[in-house]
Amino acid sequence: MASIKFIFAFLLTVSVAHASLYKCDVKDPQGPAQINVDAVPLRFDTHNTIPHFSYDYKKSKYHSKMKPFLIYYVIDTEEPFMKYAVNFEMARLEAACKASSHVNFIGFLNSRYVSKNEFVVCKDKKLSTVNLSSYPELNTRLKTKRDFIGEGDHTKNNLGPMKYLVRYEKIVNASFAHYPLAHPDFLYDLIELSITDPALFPSEKYMPFLNLKSHGSNEVVLSGLHPCQTDAKIKSQNELLNKVLSADEKKSLNELPPLDPKHIAVLHKLGLGPGQGVGSGSLNGEFNLNGEFNLNGEFNLNGEFNLSVFAGLGTDHGLGSTSAFGSYHVALNAVLADLFHEQNKRILGFVMLESCDTKRDPFFHSQTNDNVLGFYSAENSLWYRNLNWWSLMEGASSSTKKLLTILKEKTPEIKNFELIKDQ
Repeated sequence: MASIKFIFAFLLTVSVAHASLYKCDVKDPQGPAQINVDAVPLRFDTHNTIPHFSYDYKKSKYHSKMKPFLIYYVIDTEEPFMKYAVNFEMARLEAACKASSHVNFIGFLNSRYVSKNEFVVCKDKKLSTVNLSSYPELNTRLKTKRDFIGEGDHTKNNLGPMKYLVRYEKIVNASFAHYPLAHPDFLYDLIELSITDPALFPSEKYMPFLNLKSHGSNEVVLSGLHPCQTDAKIKSQNELLNKVLSADEKKSLNELPPLDPKHIAVLHKLGLGPGQGVGSGSLNGEFNLNGEFNLNGEFNLNGEFNLSVFAGLGTDHGLGSTSAFGSYHVALNAVLADLFHEQNKRILGFVMLESCDTKRDPFFHSQTNDNVLGFYSAENSLWYRNLNWWSLMEGASSSTKKLLTILKEKTPEIKNFELIKDQ
């Protein structure tokens, strides 16, 4: 197997010297503009970020007999790397849950809500797809909120049917309506459903662990994309895929199921396979290549030359504030404070902010309350694959205390990186 240094150098050479990448300007009716990238001296500086835990997270009241479960909450976009990563993670979670009673989760994907009005639940080794029409009151409320996101005036302090105020210009309305799960109201309503419905994971018996997977920044923890941004990312990523993959590899990636060995082999080449996520394990014979082929963070080509249109879990701020939208840090604080507090005795085990440059300050986070036990927030950029939750939960054996310990040990292994131009 080729060394990581060779693979990484090859990919970087392709991206810098040969790739014509794309950027987006929403005011340009022609769509994404092509940019020719000149080779410049570059090096990666990788960092590790430690998670933060509240001081009293070891208190026995937090661990009693509650079982851990994952809320996998994803603002998935149409770009190739995001689709491949999310498809693999969902397939791996589903397979692990069918095989082990320790792996319980609920999956909220923006794409599934928008296209099918559904979410995925795996509980006690039983996998099911649930349509939100099963919850008529919530279903109607969410549809009303989505309509308001796309049609309302959000430039003023008009809450309308919403619980949380998010202000943005009219140019963003249609895009935001395409990514409703990026709004804090959807985050609140869907988490509340997860932890209150007796058929799901009521908080008296289960402790949620929340993974928020999205593009992001030090301002936004959940973000959708304008169509122009999406087109720019698709064009840029397809250009790289066409250069580094053979025709057979692209066919395997697009036609074979996510857990097919040939599909996984291509994912490894792109830094998207199981070996790239922290916490690789051997459940069901999973390839454990973490030590030999760990591209997590290092393959991430997001950010060079400020071309965040290219790849990675960062947002493209070249659009300007009038075109940015999503859930800001302060909105996340409000949602978590409303859901988990001493009065209702609900506990959130951990929040994984799986998006770039979130830089969440522990003091700011602690202002929510101590009922949120811990969080991970990247200092720099992240790639699309960071945690193998299926292995982490299997290793915890349904113990919330053990899962918190594992997260404390494993999340510092996640690579954060920044690209530095040598002078």
